[in-house]
Amino acid sequence: DASRRDEFTLDIEVCAHCACLRPLRSPIQCPRSLARAAQTEKWRERIRKEMGFAEHLRYKYLVSLDGHSYANRLIKLLATNSVVIKEATPDVEFFYHLLQPWVHYVPFYERAADDVLGMLRNLTAHDGDARRVAAAGQAFAHGHLHVDARACYWRHLLYGWARRLAYAPSLAHRPRRS
Repeated sequence: DASRRDEFTLDIEVCAHCACLRPLRSPIQCPRSLARAAQTEKWRERIRKEMGFAEHLRYKYLVSLDGHSYANRLIKLLATNSVVIKEATPDVEFFYHLLQPWVHYVPFYERAADDVLGMLRNLTAHDGDARRVAAAGQAFAHGHLHVDARACYWRHLLYGWARRLAYAPSLAHRPRRS
């Protein structure tokens, strides 16, 4: 059955990602048979190959997984015309409070490690909703996450921080390079 084969491929790729890149912090508990298969050299090599970002643009669904902290490529993924499927996470970036699940991205791993499969079935069954999420994510990224908007955020953050300091910062006594 083709749909079952697709689920297996997704499962084993997620397991391989977890096994090869995130062995200490994997929220996804893989079945033992898939975990063993993910340890094979064939799957390790497949996961190790880095895909150029331009290749990501061919895919309808892009997954954002955290590494050892926040997923810094989320801004790039949101800017595409693909549906971003984002792992629920305690790690946050400066703009996360503005993102709305099911509006700008589709969340997974909210309740259980394997909820991604049901969510993908739901997305493929409701293509119009998926397209709306992709368009809203793209509009959000282009409206709020472009270079000038990020520079504005950092400027406000640093000026606000400077106002709260009990001393006047100075570069006068900084170490000099020889």
